[in-house]
Amino acid sequence: MISPEVVSVVEAIRAALPSEREWSMMNSMPAPSRATSAIADAPASYLELLEATDGFICGPVVLFDSKTVTSMQFYAEAIEGSAIPLNQEDWYCVGVISDEPWFIKRSDESVWVFPDAGVTWWMSDRFEQADTSLANFFLHAVCGPSYLTLTGASRGDQWWQLLRHLGRL
Repeated sequence: MISPEVVSVVEAIRAALPSEREWSMMNSMPAPSRATSAIADAPASYLELLEATDGFICGPVVLFDSKTVTSMQFYAEAIEGSAIPLNQEDWYCVGVISDEPWFIKRSDESVWVFPDAGVTWWMSDRFEQADTSLANFFLHAVCGPSYLTLTGASRGDQWWQLLRHLGRL
């Protein structure tokens, strides 16, 4: 079950987005998904988050919506020459951060990212656990004080401005 804190943050974001034109142009927090049963083999934490929002765009952080996520699982396929061995049995790609995929590890539902290392994600030798759960990742990295560290964005970033307005930083 999705935490009440996640639902509260999603609702606060939805209420705030229309108050500044730039916030609503570059970001989105759609209504909950009604189509989660059609998503095969997705981690429970991802399906739970879809109960609050059907994907999102939060600055450079994107959570794939229920219609898109299945087609994006190519990110979890093995790539010849990649330093990080991915596979769909162990990893589920739930979104991108500045065009770099981020994943849920199926065995424990922790969140993993390719931190900016100056190379294309599949050529990187850095793949790190960003948080122990998707809910914590959403609250602290996407909508909280770790946002700038996660994304490398500046304080002028519109999502950062929204988070500051909501008192999330």
